[in-house]
Amino acid sequence: MRMYSTMRLMMLVLAACSLGLVAAAQEPAPKTFGVDQLQERVPEQHAPAETEPQPEAPADPAESSFEDLDLTARIAQLMVVMLEGQQSPTVSDLGFMDAYVPGGVVIRQIINPAHATIYIAKLKGIELKSGLPILIGGNIYDLTRRDRNAPSAFVQLPTLLSLAATRSEAQADALGSLLGRHMASMGFNFHLGPSLALAPDLAEAQGSIDSLGGDPVWAAKLGASLIRQFQTHQIIPVPMGFPGGGFNRVERSPAVLLTPRNQLAERELLPYTTALALKLPLINVGSTLVPTLEPKPLPACMSRVVMTEILRGELGFEGVILAGPLDSYDITATFDAADAAIQALKNGADMIYWERGPGPAMRCIERIEKAVNEGALDKGLINAAVYRVLKLKHGLSATPPPALKEDQLTKLNSEKKVVDAAYQIERQGITLVQNRGQVLPLSKERSMPIGITGTVYFDELHKTMQKYAKPISEQRIATAGHLGEIQAFEIERLTSHIRGLRTVVCVFTDALRPEGQTALVRALREKGIQVVVVLLGYPRNLDALAEADALLLAYCDGATYPQTLRAIGETLMGEGPVGIAALAEAIPMRTGEIQRFSAIELMRVPPGRLPVAHSDTFPLGHGLTYDPRQSFKKAEWDFGNGKHVKKEQVEYAYPQAGRYPLSLTVTGLHGETARQTFDIAVEDDAP
Repeated sequence: MRMYSTMRLMMLVLAACSLGLVAAAQEPAPKTFGVDQLQERVPEQHAPAETEPQPEAPADPAESSFEDLDLTARIAQLMVVMLEGQQSPTVSDLGFMDAYVPGGVVIRQIINPAHATIYIAKLKGIELKSGLPILIGGNIYDLTRRDRNAPSAFVQLPTLLSLAATRSEAQADALGSLLGRHMASMGFNFHLGPSLALAPDLAEAQGSIDSLGGDPVWAAKLGASLIRQFQTHQIIPVPMGFPGGGFNRVERSPAVLLTPRNQLAERELLPYTTALALKLPLINVGSTLVPTLEPKPLPACMSRVVMTEILRGELGFEGVILAGPLDSYDITATFDAADAAIQALKNGADMIYWERGPGPAMRCIERIEKAVNEGALDKGLINAAVYRVLKLKHGLSATPPPALKEDQLTKLNSEKKVVDAAYQIERQGITLVQNRGQVLPLSKERSMPIGITGTVYFDELHKTMQKYAKPISEQRIATAGHLGEIQAFEIERLTSHIRGLRTVVCVFTDALRPEGQTALVRALREKGIQVVVVLLGYPRNLDALAEADALLLAYCDGATYPQTLRAIGETLMGEGPVGIAALAEAIPMRTGEIQRFSAIELMRVPPGRLPVAHSDTFPLGHGLTYDPRQSFKKAEWDFGNGKHVKKEQVEYAYPQAGRYPLSLTVTGLHGETARQTFDIAVEDDAP
């Protein structure tokens, strides 16, 4: 960090005196940083007549920090840089932070949770030396993501798309608490997420398990729950991808938002406006093209319309706008990254996000400083942005939750209640979208002999299913992962050795081309075999697999799925997760009228619903269920008037008119509970 010299400080004080910003025998007025220069925030006030000394107003730490920074150091405060190191900062990372203390850093990946303690301790040392707080963050899904089949020291986290399939704010609270606790325990102070962009509406788009689905109402509800939990754990959440459209991407083409502006409020913007109501201090504007909003061919993170007119003006956001990443292919395919950053700052951004290490950020700092010195970029814009950033950072909790020690971090990820919480969320998202002839659940009587095949290691699935029925044969398609699809010779091998099987479970992922999967399903059915397809990941290949007798979806990362396959095994064999259907309208009754209430008729097993719009056959919200009798332990009714009944089915008559909240609580075989409240409208019986 570059400090002002004593002479330069004296010149600033003299200049401030000449502008009336410093008055003799008077407290300095609080300052704000406008577009052109530092300005007074309140009119001049005279000291009171009393002779008693007046208490000094507390110093503004953001203002003090600002005054200590020269132009280069101020510009560095506008940078959020993804570091290159995994176990600790690299030499390049440390060299960058020694020359320029950035506003924030993002850690790309942590191999082991215990490494976070060492990594962040080094960053805290830089923070202490500089005297400036540093935003230290990451996205926990990226932090913990592993290469395919590589073991992970972290608990398997349910994906955002799996959460979307639950349609449950209670599950969102549980997941948000899990994510927030992990981030805080490792010593982070901000989380780069969640993305609030809706799932794509382009047929050719690949989609992502990192989205909260395609329903704007549920994306808004679930996103708000996650954000509140991050805030509870003193982690700053950074909703990503404003104003939406970030998943509307075909191959390497830029993502594009196509929603007309007059429909934006109830579609893409709804999750963001719901989040903004939670007083967010920081939000990301993404690199999506926005032709329905911006007349110029600019991405959102360079658009005045998006950042200044809509986000600041129409939505009233007063916090820090993080633009980018500006070194992503979407930007650099068309713009010079440094020029793009200057344009972003001119049009409303406060901070710039770089995801390719310190190099692009260092070059950009130099270019911005040159632009300011040459008058091509208003210094007042830099001052205003820096002050907002410093206010944010100095507003961080003075007593954040203590980071755990190395051994404690390792234990956290194997802690039973942590593992159980992650597992229950995963189970609740499992979605049944096809079940011809009620093939599911599988049973000894209707399904044996059973075989398993597929393109992943399904040991956990095989072990789980064998608890219910033995023997279960297995044949893995080993070549598919290397070749990108199931080859004809593999289909021939499987079908020639599969005699005598009645049911085959095929485990596929979204990473493979669908043609081979379709051919295998068809070949098995031609042999008279019942085919159950388990599809892991984003459900882009649903239509190609529609020939299967049953289709069961789970939305896990393709590299981490053992926990998911255990849940799938229980669901296949009839012990699926329990949910309860919601009713949109009140149930009408009359006083004295006996009504039969059945938990069986209201339960949903499995409870998941398709979180993305796929086709007319598989629309948004689609989800089938099977007979829940094998899946639950008990049901309890609370009639809202002091009456409680612990029965699967009950008959009851309300003696008095009124509105009653009737609650049903169901406990599943694996200890999970589902609860739903229904509105009962009771009117007096006609005379």
